[in-house]
Amino acid sequence: MNASIIDIFNALKDKLGEKEAKTITEYFEVMNENCKKESQENMLKTFATKDDLNKAVLTLIKWFIGIQIGFVGIIGLLIELMLKK
Repeated sequence: MNASIIDIFNALKDKLGEKEAKTITEYFEVMNENCKKESQENMLKTFATKDDLNKAVLTLIKWFIGIQIGFVGIIGLLIELMLKK
C-alpha cells in the first residue's frame, strides 16, 4: 500500500471497521492496477510501427518532389513571360 491508500484505510477503519476498510482499499488497489494496465495497452496500440513510419516518409518525399516540380514549372513560366516582353 502506498501513502494515499493507507490514509484512506485509516479514515475508513474509524468509520466502518477494519475488515470493511481493508476490503474497500483492496478494491481501490485492484481498480488502480486495472487502469494502469489499460492505459499501457492503449499507449501500445497508438505507437507507430516501422511500416507506418516508412509509409509516412514515402508520402512526405512524394509531396516534396511534387512541390519542387511545381516550383520549377512556375519559375519556367515566369521566365518565359519575362522574355516575351
